[in-house]
Amino acid sequence: MQQFQIDFQGPSTEPVYYPKNAIYLDWLDENWAESYGYAEPPGQAEERSAAMSGIRSYVIQDEQSYVLWGKVKRFRGKAVPRGGCLAKADGILNQGAKGLSKADSEKTFNDEEIAALATGSADLILKDERIKAAERSWSSCMMWAGFVYQTPDDAMGDPQWASTVMDDQIKKPRGTQAEINTATADAKCRLDTNYYGARQASYSDSQNKIIEKHRDRLNTIKLLNQTRLANSAKVLSGEIVVPW
Repeated sequence: MQQFQIDFQGPSTEPVYYPKNAIYLDWLDENWAESYGYAEPPGQAEERSAAMSGIRSYVIQDEQSYVLWGKVKRFRGKAVPRGGCLAKADGILNQGAKGLSKADSEKTFNDEEIAALATGSADLILKDERIKAAERSWSSCMMWAGFVYQTPDDAMGDPQWASTVMDDQIKKPRGTQAEINTATADAKCRLDTNYYGARQASYSDSQNKIIEKHRDRLNTIKLLNQTRLANSAKVLSGEIVVPW
């Protein structure tokens, strides 16, 4: 990118500590609920998003995207590599990977592929009777606490505090006493009814089914990741000299 006089800053490499499995469990922290309701502490929404891929969000300007992804053939008088600087860098990191053709090794690494498979497991649990039974138990628990909701999503998405498609331009008051009371009861009911246990069992089963179905591809990705990690160390140490 610097060869094209572009000062590009990628995502922060600071580790993401937010527990990824908390997202699968639909975890609601009881202490946070008592203080913030369903609105998490500042910065936690970004941490939760980054936890799924391990990559923090970052901004790419239009001018940067032209060269990063190879949207143009030439930029500032220089030829842009096919697939852009990202594909050029990935070609170096992917070299020597087992199970990949030369053409595939030169492609941009798809860091969303695993996430797409994980989304497939989320689709499977929607039909799981264990989840439906857990939601019914949770709803009954909430009713005893004085709140009428069918599912935890209904409580979190209550239009008193959550934006909907119809009013997403309206800023709702967050952390109200009504929201805190609801979220606190919700967090307690999720624990008392073993809502998390049902989701854990369901996700585990659905993910194992997807793993078995895509085992060959997942093994290839595993080898590719090992190769990329090893090549990254070689680039940083100067053992692999980059051609720019």
